Amino acid sequence: MGITQPSKLIGSRKIRLDLEATERKLRDKTLELEQAQEELAAQAEDKIRLETRLRLLEKAVDTVNMGVTITDLQGKIIYVNPADARMHGYAVEELIGQEARLYASKAVRTETGGDPAEPWVRRRIDSTKDGQPFPVRLISDRVHNTHLQPMATVTICEDIREQEHIREALVRRDNILKAVGLAAERLLTDASWEESVEEVLERLGRATGVDLIYMSVVKEDSPFTTGSAILSWTTPGGDVEERFRQGLGLPDRIELFACWKDRLVAGQTLQGRVSELPDRERDILDAWGVRSFAVVPIFVESNLRGYLSLEDGDDDREWLSVEIEALKTAARTFGASIMTWQAKLKIALSEEKYRDLLDNATDLIQSVSPDGRFQYVNRAWKETLGYSDQEVQQLKLWDVVRQQPSEEDDVVQSILSVDGQGPIEAIFVTRDGAEIFVEGSINSRFVDGLPVATRGIFRDITDRKLVDRMKQEFISTVSHELRTPLTSIIASLGLLDSGRMSGDPERMQELVAVALRNSNRLLQLINNLLDQQKLEDGKMTFKDEHVEIVPIVRETLDDIRSFAEMLNIELSLDVADENLCARGDHDRISQILSNLLSNAIKFSPPGDAVTISCRGERNRVVISVSDNGPGIPLDFQGRLFEKFTQFDASATRRSGGSGLGLSIARGLAEGMHGRIVLDEEVARGATFHVELPSTLPIAAE
Repeated sequence: MGITQPSKLIGSRKIRLDLEATERKLRDKTLELEQAQEELAAQAEDKIRLETRLRLLEKAVDTVNMGVTITDLQGKIIYVNPADARMHGYAVEELIGQEARLYASKAVRTETGGDPAEPWVRRRIDSTKDGQPFPVRLISDRVHNTHLQPMATVTICEDIREQEHIREALVRRDNILKAVGLAAERLLTDASWEESVEEVLERLGRATGVDLIYMSVVKEDSPFTTGSAILSWTTPGGDVEERFRQGLGLPDRIELFACWKDRLVAGQTLQGRVSELPDRERDILDAWGVRSFAVVPIFVESNLRGYLSLEDGDDDREWLSVEIEALKTAARTFGASIMTWQAKLKIALSEEKYRDLLDNATDLIQSVSPDGRFQYVNRAWKETLGYSDQEVQQLKLWDVVRQQPSEEDDVVQSILSVDGQGPIEAIFVTRDGAEIFVEGSINSRFVDGLPVATRGIFRDITDRKLVDRMKQEFISTVSHELRTPLTSIIASLGLLDSGRMSGDPERMQELVAVALRNSNRLLQLINNLLDQQKLEDGKMTFKDEHVEIVPIVRETLDDIRSFAEMLNIELSLDVADENLCARGDHDRISQILSNLLSNAIKFSPPGDAVTISCRGERNRVVISVSDNGPGIPLDFQGRLFEKFTQFDASATRRSGGSGLGLSIARGLAEGMHGRIVLDEEVARGATFHVELPSTLPIAAE
C-alpha cells in the first residue's frame, strides 16, 4: 500500500528538523572545543614561562657555594647542586637516584636527623667518594604539599673543615696561653731555670700535640753556631724521641739553623710542611721523620738569642695564625726567662722585663686579689677598657664584668676561682659603658698554700661574636626565604601535574599565579644577594647621567602601588619643585626608592599612609620617605644598615624580607656620591632621606 502525500511531507519536515538540531549541536561543540583549545594554549604558554623561571632558579642554586640536595621520602636523591657534588668528590649524575646515606662516613658514627616535622640543624661526619671523612653542618627541612603531606626533604650542606681547624687551633692557643701563664712566674724567678724550661716545654708539647718541641739558646757572648744549649721534650715512646735522645744529627741541626738565621733575625716565624722546603733543609728534617714544623725566634733585648722549634710526623698538621701568635707569646716569655738565666744577679730587672712583656702583649692580662681588687692590669687592658692607672686602683672585678641573666654560673666567681679554668667567656664593660666579649684562661698564685691572686689572660672576641651572629642570621634568613616560596611552587606544580585540576581552569590559573609569584620572590632574593656581593666587591656599575627626579619617583610609586593596596596603605607624593634634577643612575635611584617604600609599607599599620617628598637644598636633591609605623629604637639605629639586619622579624616575615634592602640602598646611594640618613628627630614612625648631588634642569642648562 503506498504512502500518502501528507505523510511524505511530515517525514521530510522531521528529517530537516533533526538535521538542523544536529547542526546546532555540532556548532556548539565546535565552539566549546575552540574555547578549550585557547585555554590549553594559554596554560601551555604559562607553563613555559614558569619552567623558564624555574630553570633560572635552578641555575642560581647551582652556582651557590653551599651544597643543596633534595631527597624523596625513601631517602633517594632527586636533585643535587654542583657544589654539593664537588664537596663529596662526585659528579652530579653519579648521585641522582642514590640514597643520601651514601654521604655518611663509614669510619665515623654520624648523627641521625631530628624531628621530621620540623626543620633541624645538626653536625655530621660525611665521606668523600674516595673515603675521606670531613665534618659538615646540615640544615634540613621537609617540603609538604597543600594537604600538609611530606613530599621531599631539602638539605643545605656546609663544609666546616676550615672552621674545625680554626676551633682546634683556638683550643691549642688557649692551652698554650694557659701553659705560659702557669709557668711564666716560675721561669722568671725559679733558681732551677733548666728544670722550669723543660716543664714548660712539656706543657707546650702536650698543649700543641706535636712529637717534638725543643728550645735552642746560647750564652750572650757566644756566636750562634757552636755551643748551643738544647732543652727539649718529645712524645714518650716515639721514633723522634729515640733519635733525639741518641743525639743523631745535631751538626745537621746547626746547618739547618744557618739556613734560617737571617729570617729568624728579621723576626719571621717559619712554619709549614717539610715537603715544601728546599732540598737540603728537607733532607735534614726527613732524616728525623719530621713532616711538619714551626720555628719561632726568641729575642732578648732585640737580639736573637734562640729559637723554639715544634716538629711533628704528620704531614697534614696545619699551623694557623692564632696558634702561631700564642707561640710568639710563649717565645717572648722564654726570651724573658733566658735573660734571667743569663743574668741571675739582675732579678729585679728581670721582673720589670716580665711586666714589660705583659704590658706589650696584645691580650688583656690582669691579676686580681681574692677580694676582687685589681693588683695588675697590662697596657692593652687599660687601653681597651678606657681606664687610667688611678681609676684601676679604685675598681673591683664586678665593676667591669657583666653578668648575663641567662648565665647559670657566676662569671665573677669563675674568674676569682682558685682552680685554673679555660677557656672562659665573659663580658667586660668599658669606662663609657660599651660591652666587649672576651675569651681567655685563668690561674691562681699561691703563697704558703693560700691563694693571693687570680691571673687571667683574655682576648677580645667581639668581632668574632658579631661574625657568628651575622652568619646564623644569614643561614636562618636564606633558609626561610628559600623554603617558603619553594614549598608553594612545588605544591602548585604537584597539583597541576596530578591532573586533578584539569576540569577547573580557574583553579589551575590560580595555582600557576601562585607559582609565578613565589618564583619572582625567589628571584628577588637572589638578585638582592648578587647586588650585595657586587657592592662589597666594588663591581656594581653606575651610570653618571643627568636625571629628572620627580618622574622617577612617580614611576616607582606606580610600580609599588599594588603592593601598598594589598596591605591597605595609601601612598602620597609631596613635590616642592617639579624640575628637580640630579647626577646619578635612573635605575639605581628607582631601586633605592623601591627598597625604602617597601619597608615603609610593611611597617605601616593598615589604613595608614606612606609619604614621599622631594625638595632641593643648595647643591643636593633630597628625597624623603616617611611612615607612621612603630619607628626604630635608638639602640638599634647603629646597626640599621648592616647586612641581614631586621628590627622586627615578625613584621618582615609577614611580607618576606632578607634584611638586605637598607644595606643595598646605602651602597647604591654612596656609589652615586650620595648618602641615605635616618631622621633621628622624627617623633613617630621613621623617615629616611636620600641625598644626591643636584644639577640644573635641562632647560636651564
